[in-house]
Amino acid sequence: QPRPTGCSRARTAGRPGLDVSGRAPRPAVWAMRLPTIFEEAKQCGAGPTSTVTMSAPDLNSAADMARARECLRSRASPERLRVIASIAKAARRLGVTKEGSRLVQQAMEVANAAERELIVRELASSPQAALALSRSRYGHHILLRLIEVAPTVSVGFLISALEGHGVEMATHRCGSCVLERLFEQCSQEWLRGLYRDLEREVVTLAQHELGNYVVQRLFEYGEPAVRARVFERLLPAAPALVSHRFGRHVVQRVLDFGSPGEQLKVVRALFAEGADPSIGEVLENEFSRGVLAEFADGGDPAAVSELRGRLAEWAAASALSPGAREALEELELLG
Repeated sequence: QPRPTGCSRARTAGRPGLDVSGRAPRPAVWAMRLPTIFEEAKQCGAGPTSTVTMSAPDLNSAADMARARECLRSRASPERLRVIASIAKAARRLGVTKEGSRLVQQAMEVANAAERELIVRELASSPQAALALSRSRYGHHILLRLIEVAPTVSVGFLISALEGHGVEMATHRCGSCVLERLFEQCSQEWLRGLYRDLEREVVTLAQHELGNYVVQRLFEYGEPAVRARVFERLLPAAPALVSHRFGRHVVQRVLDFGSPGEQLKVVRALFAEGADPSIGEVLENEFSRGVLAEFADGGDPAAVSELRGRLAEWAAASALSPGAREALEELELLG
């Protein structure tokens, strides 16, 4: 299902939040002192303290930003560190404009780890600033790029700022992209607070235009305990979700990534006594038909067999409406 924003749908092969031993860094580490980059910055013209103050471009004009972009493209430029430090100092201001956001992203791409921490320090200076960037049309792209290029330890400030605002962000066009990227890229132990924010509202979010994507990522990337809790909350609502314009995508994700046992539970939930909507109404629904057809083609054989068997029993005992009969013939689920 294509995402209505610039979010990447591709899976991530690696997890940048893990160190070479496979262990996640301790969450409190992100607040540590920055490395020797400040000493280097002083030598390039920064002020006498760890705050970067220099005569580098002030980045208030298009010409300044053009010169900065050119400098960043040349890795051998002696002014490169000076420019990155200047961009870091103005990162929050630049982030809310189109060209400024692109410049900060470019700086993060070419910076080494120590240089990137200058930018992180500015972005982390205020939780409210991190929230504002998450909601910003241009600023959220800076956060997406940071999550991609930096280890989890460097985005701890962002995760902390978003905790308590998970549901709001999941329904925000820009904030939902930030959550998705965090779930795709970051170490699980850092995300548990955000998971708790969202788990209580997964059924409502699953039916939201943007929230459904966040729930899909929860089930796709969450650790086993998180997936199990999300599944148990979604299961009773399966008949309603599979028939919903947005909820159907969540059910499809559960069937795609769920275990054979979870797939079987979804099938049984569709036929549960008192299910609302009933299986007859589910069959007549244009959204659920697509989910059932794809499941019948690629689902776990035992779960698909149970679906076919239950449909055969239901059809034999029911007066089929023309729509239900047409759906069964179209989906070839009685054979």
